[in-house]
Amino acid sequence: MTPLNKLSTVEWAENLAALNSTAFVDLAPLQVNEKMLDAGICLGSAYTFYRGMGENNQVKGTSASQRVA
Repeated sequence: MTPLNKLSTVEWAENLAALNSTAFVDLAPLQVNEKMLDAGICLGSAYTFYRGMGENNQVKGTSASQRVA
């Protein structure tokens, strides 16, 4: 059963477009989400942004075990 609040393909594309925009490209998803909410725009939670980035291989590991030597 599909959750009622599942994002559509278009909504996922909007999230990634926002994250990759020149205004937000250097910010963490949490910061992007806060700035968008301050502007009255809600595309999802910060977790939603992180999940979308992960599914599109845009998240880099920060722990020592994930770093490339």
